Amino acid sequence: SFKSTDGPLDMAINGSGFFQLKDLSGNSQYTRNGQFKVDRDGYITNTQGARLLGYPANDQGVLVPGQAQPLVLPTAGIKPSVTKNVTLELNLDARLDVTYDANKTPLVDFNDAKTYNNATSVNVYDSKGQEVSLTYFFQKAAADTWNVYAAANGTAINPDGGGDPQPITTIQFPSNGSAPINPTDPSLPLDLVSFDVPATSNFARTSTEPIPGVQIDMSTLTQYGAIFGVTNVTQDGFPPGQLNAIKVQPDGIVLATYSSGQSTPVGQVELATIRNV
Repeated sequence: SFKSTDGPLDMAINGSGFFQLKDLSGNSQYTRNGQFKVDRDGYITNTQGARLLGYPANDQGVLVPGQAQPLVLPTAGIKPSVTKNVTLELNLDARLDVTYDANKTPLVDFNDAKTYNNATSVNVYDSKGQEVSLTYFFQKAAADTWNVYAAANGTAINPDGGGDPQPITTIQFPSNGSAPINPTDPSLPLDLVSFDVPATSNFARTSTEPIPGVQIDMSTLTQYGAIFGVTNVTQDGFPPGQLNAIKVQPDGIVLATYSSGQSTPVGQVELATIRNV
């Protein structure tokens, strides 16, 4: 039977196999005693200082197969990752009135809700891990047709580099309101929309770095006769973070969790099978 402990690295083997270790002299050891801790150098060791063996993970969290080696935990935090991709999943209400007016300058006023129909926001991250609030504004231009505008920390993102807001794209829906159609070839899925996020000042009054080539996937948008609703918004950037916790999953993967909310594998415990034991 198993007993619960307070040790985050304590493990138990359910079935056959042995933990593999190497002592400081390089001698191999095998044990089913799963009491482990982290030494001052970051190695996972038993109470006698012998190091637990397994497969390490690279900087991307991908396990590197090969000969088992001492598992060492990261002591530094995780670096920030700039946002490259955004995915929107939402419904635009087909019953809403057209708000686009070709004779109006500017075409949209982000401070005037009468000039657009709906808006939603997502926080993205620059190369330093600083937060940028990216807001999308949806303006009905005609039946089944919508202009999409974007602003970073309140600053309009203009594909033509002008001062007044311009659409980053225009999307068209089929008559049944399902996924947007490709205007070039309706048989193809909607192309990704790419744009550059300019340098701005965020709400902490900090200057943010430009974010080039952000791609937004709007292929899962719909236009049904139902109220505007956002079901999912995702992006792949994150801020820097410090190591918060280490835990071992049932498959032996050692997972590091950071203050930024990210979790990444740092290795996997490898069990040894010994014949006739």
